[in-house]
Amino acid sequence: MKRLFLFSTVLFILNSCAYYRQVCSVQSNLDNSTNAYTYSDNACDVIYDFWSEGGKVCFMIENKTDSVIYVDLTKSYFVKNGFSFDYYLNRIVESSKSTSSTIGTAVSGSIYGYWNNIKDYKGNKMPGSLTITDASSSTVINTASVSYIEKPIISVFPYTIKVFSEYSIMDEMYRDKTLGELPIGDKEYLKLFDTDTTPVKFENVICYRIGQGEDQYIYNYFYISKITNTRLQNSKKSYKSFYFDYVNH
Repeated sequence: MKRLFLFSTVLFILNSCAYYRQVCSVQSNLDNSTNAYTYSDNACDVIYDFWSEGGKVCFMIENKTDSVIYVDLTKSYFVKNGFSFDYYLNRIVESSKSTSSTIGTAVSGSIYGYWNNIKDYKGNKMPGSLTITDASSSTVINTASVSYIEKPIISVFPYTIKVFSEYSIMDEMYRDKTLGELPIGDKEYLKLFDTDTTPVKFENVICYRIGQGEDQYIYNYFYISKITNTRLQNSKKSYKSFYFDYVNH
């Protein structure tokens, strides 16, 4: 009875929670006809993916040349609502790896006496002793870490791809009295923006050079064009959008 009550309580809690997602759509000066925003020139392609909580600005640089492309992070910037953020932060990065092993010890002993008076189902006497084992174990964790200084210039080998990710578009979900937070059923609440009314404009500035050539700059512009509040199960993944998940109890 107690188990049935507990199960009913858990089921009630799960049914009483509604899961929602705020989806923020991003518009750009880049071509909108493909699944992901892509910048392309004779040397490289830059492909963007924003689909994450808060909109992590993730982009891949693909080298299309026979030479090494050098991405200069000291001259590359993420610009958000007029504020400029450096891609090169001169950090010391630590990478660690942990391994665990179990060390066991066993103590054995024999008990005599009582077992001598017990017979099995055929009437045969049981062995004169019973051996018991008391086992104990402990876990040892070994951690190895490597520290390295962040590189100011990243090299991209010919016909390969490197991925960059540092900043998020928004720190928290957008709230507005005109935007309903708790959609019912398949109903969605949405709000549209243009470049003047958008809550966030951002720009990605990438400086690169081919081999020992001169610096070249890529300027890609973006802004949030639509924000939609919907049921979690109704949302669809898009490289041109990002999201915030929230729950109503």
